Amino acid sequence: MTLDYGNKLILAPMVRVGCLAFRLLAIEHGAEMVYTEEIIDRKLAKTVRTVNEEKGLVEYIISEPRKGGTFKDTVVFSTVLRKPTHRGNVPLILQLGTGDPHHALVAARHVQDDVDGIDVNMGCPKKFSVKGGMGSALLTEPAKVQAILTALVAGLE
Repeated sequence: MTLDYGNKLILAPMVRVGCLAFRLLAIEHGAEMVYTEEIIDRKLAKTVRTVNEEKGLVEYIISEPRKGGTFKDTVVFSTVLRKPTHRGNVPLILQLGTGDPHHALVAARHVQDDVDGIDVNMGCPKKFSVKGGMGSALLTEPAKVQAILTALVAGLE
């Protein structure tokens, strides 16, 4: 799929804002393409894809250990269950936080059937991202960027 960015109203990726509810609200108000908030590759890769037919949702859930030996399920990413033959879908782009070609590809393959594109975050200056070799830290490592993008282009359908 080729995405057309020309003269479009696009919801940009924003931390703690690009959740499903806000993306749907943006679409309701005319957005022609929407981005998720940044989702870290390693966390996304550990999720389990769950389809909730009743609610019409796809949820990527991670089960994390808590004190006392219990576990907490957390939805890392959710989207509307889409029919592949329906052409009226507003394109959904997942923004991936990554600093590693292998982890980027594993995470992207995991969600590729539920998104229309993968965007590698190379702009975030937050300490967490930069310290992990992600976000704006990638701007100083063109060889790593090339390796990540090459892996994604070659490894995704």
